[in-house]
Amino acid sequence: MTVSPLSSLNLAVIAGELPADPARRELSDGRYIVQFDVTTSTPDGDRRVPITWSDPPRAHAELSAGVHVVVVGCVQRRFFRSAGATQSRTEVVATSVARRRQRRSVERSIAAAVESLDEFEGQY
Repeated sequence: MTVSPLSSLNLAVIAGELPADPARRELSDGRYIVQFDVTTSTPDGDRRVPITWSDPPRAHAELSAGVHVVVVGCVQRRFFRSAGATQSRTEVVATSVARRRQRRSVERSIAAAVESLDEFEGQY
């Protein structure tokens, strides 16, 4: 069986609006993460996409409800224990988040993602 290179590719670009303020959490090792949802519009209606951003730059402080953003990252499913049961959550793990109106930052983020596609393609 031959595996297509694209079957191993994991890249997500999400554009939408934050419906609520991000939540910041400090981890036991001293790092912190910022978690938030991004609401996107689809032909079937609005969808909320959960985002996790690990050790973001200070710029994350300007993110708040109503801000339009572009998120570049990968999709991840993580498992955790809660209330004595194993649960899972599928989310986008952000490598970059930019306000949509900051066009240069958005362009740089997407260009870096495209460059990673070129590197990925070179592996096969």
